[in-house]
Amino acid sequence: MVFAKLRRQRVVIIVADLWVDSIVEIGTIPDGALVALLRRAERAMLGKADAVTAVTEGVRDALLLKGVTTQQMTWLPNGADTEMFSPGPEDPTVRAELGCASGEYLFLYAGTHGYVHGLEVVLDAAQELKDEPVRFVLVGGGSEKESLQELASTRGLRNVTFLDPVPPQEVARMLRSCTAGLATVREGDVYRTIRSAKMLPTMSSGLPVIYSGDDEGSRLVAAAGAGLVTAPGDGADLAKAVREMIASPEKAAALGAAGRNWIEANASWHQLVGNWLEQLEQIDSVGAGNAAVANKGASK
Repeated sequence: MVFAKLRRQRVVIIVADLWVDSIVEIGTIPDGALVALLRRAERAMLGKADAVTAVTEGVRDALLLKGVTTQQMTWLPNGADTEMFSPGPEDPTVRAELGCASGEYLFLYAGTHGYVHGLEVVLDAAQELKDEPVRFVLVGGGSEKESLQELASTRGLRNVTFLDPVPPQEVARMLRSCTAGLATVREGDVYRTIRSAKMLPTMSSGLPVIYSGDDEGSRLVAAAGAGLVTAPGDGADLAKAVREMIASPEKAAALGAAGRNWIEANASWHQLVGNWLEQLEQIDSVGAGNAAVANKGASK
């Protein structure tokens, strides 16, 4: 940041998560001297930035309370590549690659396996559905993946498959073979500002979402009519939603179509990034204008 200022370059900070607030909320660090130091550093960085970009409404509101000005604030929510993630025919080889038996319904989670995601809820649902033709596939890596694999093994869950991270194109191919995509967020006040990006490729692909959480993302899915929302951490509720998707393919198709329509209207990357660049250009032009006024005043 210092070097950027010395070279008269604009500084843009993109804030996806409120990390200082999060580590206090989950008890990683007690709210003491170290946290106070981190908060001072946070305020200093935000204050010196030319633009601060929020990716969720909750983060945006929190940043304004932290002292970010409306003149600094810009908005770039997560979106989807609507060309890569689009409705299309199923690849007949995918199910075999994922180890799906004939007649099994496939539910996919693709993304980070972190603490915030609370993916134990998927294992709880899998246990509830262990005698039904359902397979959960969890693709990705993260701090909690090993413990999740151990838990699935301990429970003897044969209807859960873990895969290493794959390119987005491969996720798009997998989604076309799924009944629905999954998004999960752990329960807690600090997580209510989250808008899980996991739901967006699913929606863009024309598939319904099952969203386990109580946050900005769950409200978006409900408002868009793009899927079913279940209580955070409630495996039985998640299993109920899975059964509902299987029992009513017409409803699932309608939810998926609504999700695709919402993405096309509100969350294609082309649209979002174009809008964000316009916001930055406006901030840049205001800054240039202020600098010109200051220089004019100094020359008098």
